[in-house]
Amino acid sequence: MITQKYFMLQLRQDKKNKGFIALMMVLIINAIGLIVAISLLLQGNLFLKNVYSFEQMEKAKAIVNACCEDALFAIKNNPSIVGSYNLNFPEGNCSYNISNNKGIITIKSLAGINEYTRRVTIVTQSIDSKFQILFWKEGF
Repeated sequence: MITQKYFMLQLRQDKKNKGFIALMMVLIINAIGLIVAISLLLQGNLFLKNVYSFEQMEKAKAIVNACCEDALFAIKNNPSIVGSYNLNFPEGNCSYNISNNKGIITIKSLAGINEYTRRVTIVTQSIDSKFQILFWKEGF
C-alpha cells in the first residue's frame, strides 16, 4: 500500500513538473519573440528617419541648384549684375548673392527646407563675352 501511495504521489509531481516546464518554455519563447519584434520596430523607425533626412537633403540640394542656375542665367544676361536675390518654392526657399570683383564673379547661394540647409559657392570669370566657371563648391 505504501508503494502505491508513493507511486501516485510521484506521478502527480511529474505531471506538475511537465506543466511548469511547458509554461516556462512558452514564456521564454514569447520573451524572445517580443525582443525580436521590438528590435525590428526600432530599426524600422531609424530607417524611416534616415530616409526622411536624405529626402529633405536632396530637396534642399535641388533648390540650391535651381538658385545657382537662376544666378548664372542672370549673369549671362547681364554680366555686371550684383546684389542679393531670393527665390521661393513650395518646398522651401533659397537666396543668392552675386558679387563682381574685376571680372571675377562670385555667387554664394543658400537653400533651406525645415532644418536642412545646403550651400553652394561658385566663382566665374567673364573674358571677352565668354563665360567660364572656375570653382564650384557644395556644402551643408
